[in-house]
Amino acid sequence: LGLQMVQSGGLDQLIISNQGNADLNILSISDDASWMTLSHSTVPLVLEAGGSMIVDVNVDWNLISATESGHISISSDDADEGIVVVDVTASPQTVGTCMITAEPNPPSGGFIEGTGEKSIDQVVILTASPASTYDFVSWTENEIEVSMDQVYSFVATADRHLVANFELKSFTVSASANPSSGGTVSGAGTYDYGDMATLTATPAEGYTFTNWSAGGTVLSTSAVYSFSVTEDLALTANFSMEYYSITASVEPVGAGTVSGTGAYALGQTVQLLAVASTGYEFDEWLVDGITVSGSANYNFAADADLHLVARFSVQSLDVTTIVNPVGAGTISGGGSYSYGSQASLLATASEGYEFVNWTIEDIEVSTSPAYNFNVYQNSVVVANFKTESSLTIQTSSVPAEGGITAGAGQFVYGDLVILAAVPSEGYQLAYWIDENDVVLSDNNPYSFTAVEDAHIKAVFLPEINTGTEPLEGEHPFELYPNPV
Repeated sequence: LGLQMVQSGGLDQLIISNQGNADLNILSISDDASWMTLSHSTVPLVLEAGGSMIVDVNVDWNLISATESGHISISSDDADEGIVVVDVTASPQTVGTCMITAEPNPPSGGFIEGTGEKSIDQVVILTASPASTYDFVSWTENEIEVSMDQVYSFVATADRHLVANFELKSFTVSASANPSSGGTVSGAGTYDYGDMATLTATPAEGYTFTNWSAGGTVLSTSAVYSFSVTEDLALTANFSMEYYSITASVEPVGAGTVSGTGAYALGQTVQLLAVASTGYEFDEWLVDGITVSGSANYNFAADADLHLVARFSVQSLDVTTIVNPVGAGTISGGGSYSYGSQASLLATASEGYEFVNWTIEDIEVSTSPAYNFNVYQNSVVVANFKTESSLTIQTSSVPAEGGITAGAGQFVYGDLVILAAVPSEGYQLAYWIDENDVVLSDNNPYSFTAVEDAHIKAVFLPEINTGTEPLEGEHPFELYPNPV
Protein backbone atom coordinates (compact mmCIF):
# COMPACT_ATOMS: atom_id res chain seq x y z
CA LEU A 1 0.00 0.00 0.00
CA GLY A 2 1.31 3.43 -0.86
CA LEU A 3 0.27 7.07 -0.95
CA GLN A 4 2.14 9.51 -3.21
CA MET A 5 1.71 13.24 -2.77
CA VAL A 6 3.14 16.23 -4.65
CA GLN A 7 3.37 19.81 -3.49
CA SER A 8 0.57 21.08 -5.70
CA GLY A 9 -1.79 18.31 -4.59
CA GLY A 10 -2.86 19.86 -1.27
CA LEU A 11 -4.88 17.62 1.06
CA ASP A 12 -4.93 13.86 0.28
CA GLN A 13 -7.12 11.13 1.70
CA LEU A 14 -6.58 7.53 2.76
CA ILE A 15 -9.61 5.17 2.76
CA ILE A 16 -9.74 2.31 5.30
CA SER A 17 -12.27 -0.39 4.26
CA ASN A 18 -13.56 -3.43 6.18
CA GLN A 19 -13.89 -6.07 3.46
CA GLY A 20 -14.65 -8.87 5.88
CA ASN A 21 -18.00 -10.31 7.01
CA ALA A 22 -17.78 -9.16 10.62
CA ASP A 23 -17.22 -5.93 12.51
CA LEU A 24 -13.58 -4.70 12.69
CA ASN A 25 -12.26 -2.77 15.69
CA ILE A 26 -9.82 0.00 14.61
CA LEU A 27 -7.61 0.47 17.62
CA SER A 28 -5.21 3.25 16.50
CA ILE A 29 -4.05 5.29 13.49
CA SER A 30 -0.61 6.98 13.62
CA ASP A 31 2.23 8.32 11.44
CA ASP A 32 6.04 8.55 11.91
CA ALA A 33 6.81 11.79 10.03
CA SER A 34 7.00 15.34 11.43
CA TRP A 35 5.91 16.85 8.09
CA MET A 36 2.71 14.78 8.01
CA THR A 37 -0.52 15.48 9.96
CA LEU A 38 -3.48 12.99 10.10
CA SER A 39 -7.14 13.86 10.65
CA HIS A 40 -9.74 11.13 11.18
CA SER A 41 -12.61 9.93 13.37
CA THR A 42 -11.78 9.30 17.02
CA VAL A 43 -10.31 5.86 17.60
CA PRO A 44 -10.78 3.25 18.77
CA LEU A 45 -13.94 2.71 16.74
CA VAL A 46 -15.97 -0.14 15.21
CA LEU A 47 -15.97 -0.45 11.44
CA GLU A 48 -18.96 -2.53 10.30
CA ALA A 49 -18.63 -5.24 7.65
CA GLY A 50 -18.48 -3.55 4.23
CA GLY A 51 -18.01 -0.12 5.83
CA SER A 52 -15.20 2.37 5.33
CA MET A 53 -13.65 5.47 6.87
CA ILE A 54 -11.52 8.34 5.55
CA VAL A 55 -8.18 9.56 6.91
CA ASP A 56 -7.17 13.06 5.74
CA VAL A 57 -3.36 13.38 5.16
CA ASN A 58 -1.95 16.93 5.23
CA VAL A 59 1.69 17.73 4.38
CA ASP A 60 3.56 20.79 5.62
CA TRP A 61 5.58 21.51 2.47
CA ASN A 62 7.66 24.07 4.31
CA LEU A 63 9.37 21.18 6.06
CA ILE A 64 10.20 19.31 2.85
CA SER A 65 13.03 20.26 0.53
CA ALA A 66 13.34 16.92 -1.21
CA THR A 67 11.28 13.78 -1.58
CA GLU A 68 10.42 12.40 1.85
CA SER A 69 9.13 8.99 2.91
CA GLY A 70 6.98 8.17 5.89
CA HIS A 71 4.52 5.61 7.16
CA ILE A 72 0.96 5.48 8.44
CA SER A 73 0.25 2.57 10.82
CA ILE A 74 -3.29 1.20 11.33
CA SER A 75 -3.79 -1.32 14.12
CA SER A 76 -6.94 -3.48 14.50
CA ASP A 77 -8.16 -6.69 16.05
CA ASP A 78 -7.83 -8.52 12.71
CA ALA A 79 -6.15 -11.81 13.55
CA ASP A 80 -4.36 -11.95 10.17
CA GLU A 81 -3.35 -8.31 9.87
CA GLY A 82 -3.20 -6.75 13.26
CA ILE A 83 -1.17 -3.76 11.94
CA VAL A 84 -1.31 -2.42 8.39
CA VAL A 85 1.48 -0.04 7.29
CA VAL A 86 0.92 2.42 4.42
CA ASP A 87 4.00 3.92 2.73
CA VAL A 88 3.72 7.68 2.18
CA THR A 89 5.90 9.60 -0.30
CA ALA A 90 5.87 13.41 -0.55
CA SER A 91 7.57 15.20 -3.50
CA PRO A 92 7.99 19.01 -3.32
CA GLN A 93 7.51 19.63 -6.99
CA THR A 94 4.87 21.05 -9.25
CA VAL A 95 2.87 18.60 -11.45
CA GLY A 96 0.03 18.95 -13.96
CA THR A 97 -3.66 18.99 -13.09
CA CYS A 98 -6.86 17.50 -14.56
CA MET A 99 -10.61 18.16 -14.19
CA ILE A 100 -12.90 15.52 -12.67
CA THR A 101 -16.62 16.13 -13.21
CA ALA A 102 -19.73 14.03 -12.50
CA GLU A 103 -23.50 14.28 -12.83
CA PRO A 104 -26.47 12.36 -11.32
CA ASN A 105 -28.80 10.39 -13.59
CA PRO A 106 -31.63 11.28 -13.29
CA PRO A 107 -30.87 14.77 -11.97
CA SER A 108 -33.31 14.27 -9.06
CA GLY A 109 -31.75 10.94 -8.16
CA GLY A 110 -29.14 12.31 -5.75
CA PHE A 111 -26.00 14.43 -5.43
CA ILE A 112 -22.23 13.90 -5.83
CA GLU A 113 -19.22 14.95 -3.74
CA GLY A 114 -15.49 14.93 -4.57
CA THR A 115 -15.42 16.48 -8.08
CA GLY A 116 -13.17 19.34 -9.18
CA GLU A 117 -9.59 20.06 -10.33
CA LYS A 118 -7.16 17.36 -9.22
CA SER A 119 -3.40 16.94 -9.45
CA ILE A 120 -2.04 14.27 -11.70
CA ASP A 121 -1.60 11.03 -9.70
CA GLN A 122 -3.85 12.37 -6.91
CA VAL A 123 -6.35 9.88 -5.44
CA VAL A 124 -9.86 11.04 -6.32
CA ILE A 125 -12.75 9.97 -4.09
CA LEU A 126 -16.26 10.47 -5.51
CA THR A 127 -19.26 9.87 -3.26
CA ALA A 128 -22.79 9.38 -4.69
CA SER A 129 -25.59 10.08 -2.19
CA PRO A 130 -29.06 9.03 -3.39
CA ALA A 131 -32.15 11.12 -2.67
CA SER A 132 -34.62 9.66 -0.15
CA THR A 133 -36.73 8.01 -2.85
CA TYR A 134 -33.83 6.63 -4.93
CA ASP A 135 -31.22 3.89 -4.70
CA PHE A 136 -27.67 4.14 -6.11
CA VAL A 137 -27.00 1.79 -9.05
CA SER A 138 -23.56 2.40 -10.59
CA TRP A 139 -20.90 4.78 -11.93
CA THR A 140 -20.57 4.92 -15.72
CA GLU A 141 -18.20 6.72 -18.06
CA ASN A 142 -19.12 7.04 -21.71
CA GLU A 143 -22.04 4.68 -20.91
CA ILE A 144 -19.59 2.02 -19.69
CA GLU A 145 -19.95 0.84 -16.11
CA VAL A 146 -16.78 1.54 -14.10
CA SER A 147 -17.99 0.85 -10.52
CA MET A 148 -20.98 -0.23 -8.46
CA ASP A 149 -19.66 1.30 -5.22
CA GLN A 150 -21.26 4.48 -3.92
CA VAL A 151 -17.78 5.68 -2.93
CA TYR A 152 -15.62 5.43 -6.06
CA SER A 153 -11.88 6.12 -5.80
CA PHE A 154 -9.25 6.27 -8.53
CA VAL A 155 -5.92 8.01 -9.35
CA ALA A 156 -6.30 11.13 -11.45
CA THR A 157 -4.42 10.83 -14.75
CA ALA A 158 -6.61 12.88 -17.12
CA ASP A 159 -9.86 14.79 -17.35
CA ARG A 160 -12.85 12.51 -16.69
CA HIS A 161 -16.62 12.91 -16.72
CA LEU A 162 -18.60 10.29 -14.80
CA VAL A 163 -22.28 9.63 -14.31
CA ALA A 164 -23.76 8.46 -11.01
CA ASN A 165 -26.80 6.36 -11.92
CA PHE A 166 -29.78 6.17 -9.58
CA GLU A 167 -33.12 4.41 -9.77
CA LEU A 168 -36.38 4.92 -7.93
CA LYS A 169 -36.78 2.70 -4.91
CA SER A 170 -39.07 -0.25 -5.57
CA PHE A 171 -41.57 -1.66 -3.10
CA THR A 172 -43.59 -4.85 -2.85
CA VAL A 173 -47.37 -4.63 -2.63
CA SER A 174 -48.96 -7.95 -1.61
CA ALA A 175 -52.63 -8.77 -1.21
CA SER A 176 -54.63 -11.67 0.21
CA ALA A 177 -58.30 -12.60 0.67
CA ASN A 178 -59.95 -13.08 4.07
CA PRO A 179 -61.38 -15.69 4.24
CA SER A 180 -59.44 -17.36 1.42
CA SER A 181 -62.71 -18.75 0.03
CA GLY A 182 -64.32 -15.29 0.05
CA GLY A 183 -62.92 -14.15 -3.29
CA THR A 184 -59.85 -13.28 -5.36
CA VAL A 185 -57.53 -10.26 -5.52
CA SER A 186 -55.44 -8.82 -8.36
CA GLY A 187 -52.98 -5.97 -8.81
CA ALA A 188 -50.28 -7.03 -6.34
CA GLY A 189 -46.63 -6.83 -7.39
CA THR A 190 -43.49 -4.67 -7.40
CA TYR A 191 -43.87 -0.91 -7.87
CA ASP A 192 -41.43 2.02 -8.10
CA TYR A 193 -41.72 4.77 -5.54
CA GLY A 194 -44.68 7.00 -6.35
CA ASP A 195 -46.25 4.62 -8.87
CA MET A 196 -50.03 4.16 -8.68
CA ALA A 197 -51.08 0.65 -7.66
CA THR A 198 -54.62 -0.51 -8.36
CA LEU A 199 -55.91 -3.54 -6.44
CA THR A 200 -59.19 -5.23 -7.35
CA ALA A 201 -61.19 -7.53 -5.04
CA THR A 202 -63.66 -9.90 -6.70
CA PRO A 203 -66.02 -11.74 -4.29
CA ALA A 204 -66.77 -15.42 -4.80
CA GLU A 205 -70.35 -16.57 -5.22
CA GLY A 206 -72.17 -16.21 -1.93
CA TYR A 207 -69.82 -13.52 -0.59
CA THR A 208 -69.72 -9.71 -0.66
CA PHE A 209 -66.69 -7.42 -0.46
CA THR A 210 -66.33 -5.56 2.87
CA ASN A 211 -63.12 -3.52 2.83
CA TRP A 212 -59.34 -3.32 2.29
CA SER A 213 -57.25 -3.29 5.45
CA ALA A 214 -53.58 -3.27 6.46
CA GLY A 215 -52.41 -4.07 9.97
CA GLY A 216 -55.99 -3.94 11.23
CA THR A 217 -56.61 -0.45 9.79
CA VAL A 218 -59.36 -0.07 7.20
CA LEU A 219 -57.98 1.69 4.09
CA SER A 220 -60.91 1.59 1.68
CA THR A 221 -64.41 0.18 1.29
CA SER A 222 -64.19 0.21 -2.52
CA ALA A 223 -63.49 -3.11 -4.23
CA VAL A 224 -61.17 -1.24 -6.65
CA TYR A 225 -58.54 0.53 -4.53
CA SER A 226 -55.88 2.83 -6.06
CA PHE A 227 -53.02 4.46 -4.14
CA SER A 228 -49.50 5.85 -4.53
CA VAL A 229 -46.79 3.38 -3.49
CA THR A 230 -44.30 4.76 -0.96
CA GLU A 231 -43.43 1.64 1.06
CA ASP A 232 -43.77 -2.12 1.21
CA LEU A 233 -47.39 -2.89 1.94
CA ALA A 234 -49.41 -6.04 2.72
CA LEU A 235 -53.13 -5.55 2.22
CA THR A 236 -56.08 -7.79 3.01
CA ALA A 237 -59.32 -7.89 1.03
CA ASN A 238 -62.01 -8.72 3.58
CA PHE A 239 -65.13 -10.52 2.43
CA SER A 240 -68.29 -11.46 4.31
CA MET A 241 -70.68 -14.28 3.61
CA GLU A 242 -73.77 -13.12 1.77
CA TYR A 243 -77.10 -13.89 3.40
CA TYR A 244 -80.45 -13.98 1.68
CA SER A 245 -83.72 -12.91 3.27
CA ILE A 246 -86.47 -15.51 3.03
CA THR A 247 -89.92 -14.14 3.97
CA ALA A 248 -93.43 -15.53 3.67
CA SER A 249 -97.03 -14.42 4.10
CA VAL A 250 -100.39 -16.19 4.39
CA GLU A 251 -103.28 -15.81 1.96
CA PRO A 252 -105.97 -15.23 3.05
CA VAL A 253 -104.82 -13.58 6.28
CA GLY A 254 -105.48 -15.80 9.30
CA ALA A 255 -105.91 -18.95 7.22
CA GLY A 256 -102.75 -20.50 8.64
CA THR A 257 -99.20 -19.98 9.85
CA VAL A 258 -95.75 -20.42 8.32
CA SER A 259 -92.38 -21.18 9.90
CA GLY A 260 -88.80 -21.39 8.64
CA THR A 261 -88.31 -17.85 7.37
CA GLY A 262 -85.13 -15.86 8.12
CA ALA A 263 -81.59 -15.21 6.83
CA TYR A 264 -79.85 -18.02 4.92
CA ALA A 265 -76.39 -18.33 3.36
CA LEU A 266 -75.97 -19.29 -0.28
CA GLY A 267 -76.85 -22.95 -0.78
CA GLN A 268 -78.21 -23.39 2.74
CA THR A 269 -81.41 -25.43 2.87
CA VAL A 270 -84.55 -23.44 3.63
CA GLN A 271 -87.30 -25.49 5.31
CA LEU A 272 -90.68 -23.80 5.17
CA LEU A 273 -93.74 -25.33 6.85
CA ALA A 274 -97.31 -24.15 6.32
CA VAL A 275 -99.90 -25.14 8.95
CA ALA A 276 -103.59 -24.54 8.19
CA SER A 277 -105.85 -22.92 10.77
CA THR A 278 -109.06 -24.68 11.79
CA GLY A 279 -111.43 -24.76 8.84
CA TYR A 280 -108.73 -24.26 6.21
CA GLU A 281 -106.49 -26.50 4.15
CA PHE A 282 -103.15 -25.75 2.48
CA ASP A 283 -103.16 -25.35 -1.31
CA GLU A 284 -99.77 -24.18 -2.61
CA TRP A 285 -96.64 -22.02 -2.29
CA LEU A 286 -96.42 -19.09 -4.70
CA VAL A 287 -93.56 -16.82 -5.82
CA ASP A 288 -94.63 -13.80 -7.85
CA GLY A 289 -97.94 -15.53 -8.48
CA ILE A 290 -96.31 -18.70 -9.82
CA THR A 291 -96.78 -22.04 -8.06
CA VAL A 292 -93.46 -23.46 -6.82
CA SER A 293 -94.73 -26.29 -4.60
CA GLY A 294 -97.91 -28.03 -3.57
CA SER A 295 -96.39 -29.49 -0.41
CA ALA A 296 -96.96 -27.77 2.91
CA ASN A 297 -93.37 -28.74 3.82
CA TYR A 298 -91.31 -26.98 1.13
CA ASN A 299 -87.50 -27.31 1.10
CA PHE A 300 -85.13 -25.49 -1.28
CA ALA A 301 -81.59 -24.06 -1.46
CA ALA A 302 -81.23 -20.32 -0.81
CA ASP A 303 -79.73 -18.40 -3.72
CA ALA A 304 -81.53 -15.02 -3.62
CA ASP A 305 -83.81 -12.86 -1.51
CA LEU A 306 -87.26 -14.40 -1.79
CA HIS A 307 -90.82 -13.73 -0.65
CA LEU A 308 -93.28 -16.63 -0.77
CA VAL A 309 -97.03 -16.76 -0.29
CA ALA A 310 -98.67 -19.73 1.44
CA ARG A 311 -102.14 -19.97 -0.07
CA PHE A 312 -104.92 -21.70 1.85
CA SER A 313 -108.55 -22.35 1.02
CA VAL A 314 -111.59 -22.97 3.18
CA GLN A 315 -111.80 -26.67 4.04
CA SER A 316 -114.36 -28.65 2.04
CA LEU A 317 -116.37 -31.21 4.04
CA ASP A 318 -118.76 -33.95 2.92
CA VAL A 319 -122.26 -34.43 4.26
CA THR A 320 -123.36 -37.96 3.34
CA THR A 321 -127.05 -38.89 3.69
CA ILE A 322 -128.62 -42.35 4.11
CA VAL A 323 -132.28 -43.37 3.92
CA ASN A 324 -133.30 -45.99 6.48
CA PRO A 325 -134.81 -48.27 5.47
CA VAL A 326 -133.76 -48.14 1.83
CA GLY A 327 -136.53 -46.85 -0.40
CA ALA A 328 -138.48 -45.35 2.49
CA GLY A 329 -137.96 -41.80 1.22
CA THR A 330 -135.63 -39.32 -0.37
CA ILE A 331 -133.14 -36.75 0.99
CA SER A 332 -131.98 -33.49 -0.54
CA GLY A 333 -129.14 -31.25 0.57
CA GLY A 334 -126.31 -33.74 0.89
CA GLY A 335 -122.92 -33.01 -0.70
CA SER A 336 -119.82 -30.86 -0.13
CA TYR A 337 -119.86 -27.81 2.16
CA SER A 338 -117.27 -25.23 3.16
CA TYR A 339 -116.14 -25.41 6.78
CA GLY A 340 -118.65 -23.62 9.02
CA SER A 341 -121.28 -23.17 6.34
CA GLN A 342 -124.87 -24.33 6.94
CA ALA A 343 -126.17 -27.57 5.50
CA SER A 344 -129.89 -27.76 4.82
CA LEU A 345 -131.27 -31.30 4.61
CA LEU A 346 -134.86 -32.21 3.74
CA ALA A 347 -136.29 -35.69 4.18
CA THR A 348 -139.37 -36.64 2.08
CA ALA A 349 -141.17 -39.90 2.92
CA SER A 350 -142.16 -42.29 0.13
CA GLU A 351 -145.77 -43.45 -0.16
CA GLY A 352 -146.68 -45.71 2.76
CA TYR A 353 -143.90 -44.32 5.01
CA GLU A 354 -143.60 -41.52 7.47
CA PHE A 355 -140.47 -39.65 8.69
CA VAL A 356 -139.24 -40.51 12.20
CA ASN A 357 -135.97 -38.60 12.91
CA TRP A 358 -132.42 -37.73 11.89
CA THR A 359 -129.54 -39.59 13.57
CA ILE A 360 -125.76 -39.22 13.48
CA GLU A 361 -123.86 -42.22 14.85
CA ASP A 362 -127.20 -43.56 16.12
CA ILE A 363 -127.78 -40.41 18.14
CA GLU A 364 -130.96 -38.51 17.43
CA VAL A 365 -130.20 -34.96 16.30
CA SER A 366 -133.60 -33.83 15.01
CA THR A 367 -137.21 -34.99 14.54
CA SER A 368 -138.01 -32.40 11.89
CA PRO A 369 -137.88 -33.44 8.21
CA ALA A 370 -136.03 -30.16 7.52
CA TYR A 371 -132.69 -30.33 9.36
CA ASN A 372 -130.24 -27.40 9.28
CA PHE A 373 -126.79 -27.46 10.92
CA ASN A 374 -123.32 -25.91 10.54
CA VAL A 375 -120.74 -28.24 9.02
CA TYR A 376 -117.48 -28.60 10.98
CA GLN A 377 -116.54 -32.14 9.99
CA ASN A 378 -117.38 -34.89 7.54
CA SER A 379 -120.74 -36.27 8.61
CA VAL A 380 -123.00 -39.25 7.85
CA VAL A 381 -126.64 -38.31 8.54
CA VAL A 382 -129.38 -40.99 8.56
CA ALA A 383 -133.01 -40.12 7.80
CA ASN A 384 -135.11 -42.74 9.55
CA PHE A 385 -138.59 -43.63 8.26
CA LYS A 386 -141.22 -46.10 9.32
CA THR A 387 -144.41 -47.59 7.97
CA GLU A 388 -147.63 -47.26 9.88
CA SER A 389 -146.94 -50.69 11.35
CA SER A 390 -143.26 -50.09 11.99
CA LEU A 391 -141.69 -50.20 15.41
CA THR A 392 -138.88 -47.80 16.32
CA ILE A 393 -136.00 -49.11 18.38
CA GLN A 394 -133.67 -46.31 19.56
CA THR A 395 -130.39 -46.60 21.41
CA SER A 396 -128.17 -44.23 23.38
CA SER A 397 -125.06 -44.37 25.56
CA VAL A 398 -124.84 -43.59 29.28
CA PRO A 399 -122.63 -41.66 29.67
CA ALA A 400 -122.42 -40.40 26.08
CA GLU A 401 -118.64 -40.61 26.05
CA GLY A 402 -118.67 -44.19 27.34
CA GLY A 403 -119.10 -45.72 23.88
CA ILE A 404 -121.34 -46.05 20.85
CA THR A 405 -124.19 -48.38 19.96
CA ALA A 406 -125.39 -49.98 16.75
CA GLY A 407 -128.49 -51.89 15.59
CA ALA A 408 -131.23 -49.33 16.22
CA GLY A 409 -133.80 -48.59 13.51
CA GLN A 410 -137.25 -49.52 12.19
CA PHE A 411 -138.58 -53.01 12.69
CA VAL A 412 -141.76 -54.95 11.96
CA TYR A 413 -143.54 -56.53 14.87
CA GLY A 414 -141.86 -59.84 15.70
CA ASP A 415 -138.51 -58.97 14.06
CA LEU A 416 -135.33 -60.00 15.86
CA VAL A 417 -133.46 -56.90 17.11
CA ILE A 418 -129.71 -57.25 17.74
CA LEU A 419 -128.03 -54.35 19.53
CA ALA A 420 -124.25 -54.03 19.93
CA ALA A 421 -122.19 -51.72 22.17
CA VAL A 422 -118.61 -50.56 21.42
CA PRO A 423 -117.00 -49.10 24.61
CA SER A 424 -114.65 -46.14 24.36
CA GLU A 425 -111.09 -46.52 25.61
CA GLY A 426 -111.10 -46.87 29.39
CA TYR A 427 -114.75 -48.01 29.55
CA GLN A 428 -116.63 -51.33 29.55
CA LEU A 429 -120.26 -52.23 29.01
CA ALA A 430 -122.07 -52.86 32.28
CA TYR A 431 -125.67 -53.65 31.12
CA TRP A 432 -128.62 -52.56 28.97
CA ILE A 433 -131.58 -50.66 30.49
CA ASP A 434 -134.92 -49.44 29.13
CA GLU A 435 -136.34 -45.91 29.28
CA ASN A 436 -137.48 -46.64 32.85
CA ASP A 437 -133.90 -47.62 33.87
CA VAL A 438 -134.86 -51.28 34.28
CA VAL A 439 -131.90 -53.57 33.64
CA LEU A 440 -132.60 -55.73 30.60
CA SER A 441 -129.35 -57.62 30.00
CA ASP A 442 -125.58 -57.53 30.37
CA ASN A 443 -124.97 -59.42 27.13
CA ASN A 444 -123.11 -57.82 24.25
CA PRO A 445 -124.61 -58.10 21.70
CA TYR A 446 -128.12 -57.97 23.18
CA SER A 447 -130.94 -59.52 21.14
CA PHE A 448 -134.71 -59.46 21.64
CA THR A 449 -137.96 -59.53 19.67
CA ALA A 450 -139.51 -56.22 18.58
CA VAL A 451 -143.02 -55.91 19.99
CA GLU A 452 -143.26 -52.17 20.64
CA ASP A 453 -141.36 -48.90 20.23
CA ALA A 454 -138.44 -48.86 22.65
CA HIS A 455 -135.52 -46.73 23.75
CA ILE A 456 -132.67 -48.99 24.94
CA LYS A 457 -129.67 -47.48 26.77
CA ALA A 458 -126.18 -48.99 26.97
CA VAL A 459 -124.67 -48.23 30.38
CA PHE A 460 -120.86 -47.99 30.38
CA LEU A 461 -118.63 -47.95 33.45
CA PRO A 462 -114.92 -47.23 33.81
CA GLU A 463 -112.77 -50.36 33.47
CA ILE A 464 -111.57 -52.09 36.66
CA ASN A 465 -108.74 -54.52 37.12
CA THR A 466 -109.74 -58.19 37.36
CA GLY A 467 -108.04 -60.76 39.54
CA THR A 468 -107.99 -62.09 43.07
CA GLU A 469 -106.76 -60.48 46.24
CA PRO A 470 -106.77 -62.46 49.57
CA LEU A 471 -108.22 -60.45 52.45
CA GLU A 472 -106.63 -60.55 55.85
CA GLY A 473 -108.65 -62.12 58.64
CA GLU A 474 -109.71 -65.35 60.18
CA HIS A 475 -111.95 -66.32 57.25
CA PRO A 476 -110.40 -64.93 54.00
CA PHE A 477 -112.53 -64.97 50.86
CA GLU A 478 -112.02 -64.03 47.19
CA LEU A 479 -114.04 -61.76 44.85
CA TYR A 480 -114.55 -62.45 41.14
CA PRO A 481 -116.34 -60.36 38.53
CA ASN A 482 -119.10 -62.25 36.74
CA PRO A 483 -118.86 -62.40 33.86
CA VAL A 484 -115.15 -61.71 33.67
